[in-house]
Amino acid sequence: MKMKKNLNVEIEYLKYVINSVNIVAEWLFNQWGYLTPNSSMERAKRRLIESANVDKIPLAIIALNNNKPIGVARLVKNDMYTRPKLTPWIATYL
Repeated sequence: MKMKKNLNVEIEYLKYVINSVNIVAEWLFNQWGYLTPNSSMERAKRRLIESANVDKIPLAIIALNNNKPIGVARLVKNDMYTRPKLTPWIATYL
């Protein structure tokens, strides 16, 4: 397996690269959409847009390579309704 030599990764808040919402929402919906009843691409977009914060939860960060999104992670209040004390929670990562 060859490794890519010039992988220049930058991490940025989604708020500052909001134009990444569509592609990232597509990734998330394709990866996990089937797990949630009533899930949709629009819902995935809304959740990301709600996470376009830098100083409050929820927030999302995007990994970029040459200004193109290559990964995402969200920090949410909690993601396990059975364990609400586990907060904050890293969710929705790819």
